[in-house]
Amino acid sequence: MILCFKKITTFYFGCICLFYCSVSTAQTHPPVYREVIIQLPHLSADKNLDQAVVSLLSLGGIKYEGFCSQLKCLLLNADENIHPDNTAIMNLLKAMNADFVIKPTGKIHQVQESCKDPLQPGAGSVQYEPEK
Repeated sequence: MILCFKKITTFYFGCICLFYCSVSTAQTHPPVYREVIIQLPHLSADKNLDQAVVSLLSLGGIKYEGFCSQLKCLLLNADENIHPDNTAIMNLLKAMNADFVIKPTGKIHQVQESCKDPLQPGAGSVQYEPEK
């Protein structure tokens, strides 16, 4: 009986230690955003912008900053903790059969300054709501 009690106590103590170690090592990091500029020549604000933005936001860790219809550029911020590179974004756009070019050195403020049209909803990290 005492031997059984010792085994059960040891087992529970081990479980508690494992739980404590897993909780203490699972640190959450604050989001670090990097700008992502995607040129989509066939994207249209009145046709398929809603679908593209909703699909990209479904990846998580993506902020929609706006769309310049003149330059056909989608402006995003991606959390580097979730998206260390653009692989998930590129895979999603490929799955949508979209023609796209990711501008590796582009900055959102440069597009905003060059865009003669006002940015489509989302400028300034406002939560994007598709038009009904």
